[in-house]
Amino acid sequence: MGIDEHPQLFANHVIAKMVAHAMGDETVVERDDFTSMRVVFRERGGSWVALADGDISQVDRLRGIVKAWGKLPGRFKKTDWVI
Repeated sequence: MGIDEHPQLFANHVIAKMVAHAMGDETVVERDDFTSMRVVFRERGGSWVALADGDISQVDRLRGIVKAWGKLPGRFKKTDWVI
């Protein structure tokens, strides 16, 4: 999967990997969360192309956004859904 063929899927994949790394695989990221993080990344000067090319400043920018998202109230784990 490359950024050229499916840019939104690429972005969501990168975000999901960062969330899993920062907060654990069980952290739930909903569709609106992906959208919000993509929008904030772009609004803060982020470039998905530069990130795909390995620009560490873009990685750091997205990491900060993911960490801020993780601190918002209402984050939960997949195991929290067990009834």
